[in-house]
Amino acid sequence: MEHILMYTAFCKAHVHAQHEFVEFFGQQGMPRSGEQACVILESHTLVYRASVAALRAASTLEQEALDDLNILREGTAAVESMRKFIGHAQEQNVISSSAAETLMEPMVNKQQDWINHIHGVELGTATGAKNMPSLAADKSESYRITDDFTGAVPPAVRKAPKAKAGWGSCMGTLPEVHLLQHAAAEAFLSYVFWGWA
Repeated sequence: MEHILMYTAFCKAHVHAQHEFVEFFGQQGMPRSGEQACVILESHTLVYRASVAALRAASTLEQEALDDLNILREGTAAVESMRKFIGHAQEQNVISSSAAETLMEPMVNKQQDWINHIHGVELGTATGAKNMPSLAADKSESYRITDDFTGAVPPAVRKAPKAKAGWGSCMGTLPEVHLLQHAAAEAFLSYVFWGWA
């Protein structure tokens, strides 16, 4: 887990640095000289290699740990959205500050339970829902079994379509990539460059 986070941070930092480098030294969004283009190309190659390493590390993780990370990410986004909504309501004097705090406290506590659980998974002291705090295990796991609105079992995860020309095809020159599916590499690079859609 730590390796995935490290590789992802490495990729994001390099991509950000590439944009800043071209913005500072380049001309009209393009490198001005061959040396500048070589620097960008070398950095981009390192991003691809780190992406491959992150994909390999992710393939060794248990599916349950990956699911937990997705739940944490989605939960964090939901809490942030609610925090902004409640903050806006408080600014407009729709609710008092004590009411806003009362509304936020359970969400923040739930989020902290999930963060603690994920740290336990990272350290190897917790695995899956059986070691998860009971408050966090209640509703957040139910979506895996049935759909809340219809009661239907959710459809199986579709296989990713074969990659066309895109980030995955750019990685074809690296020998390590032939061990991976291009669709997975393209999805990871899309996350690194633009975040999850």
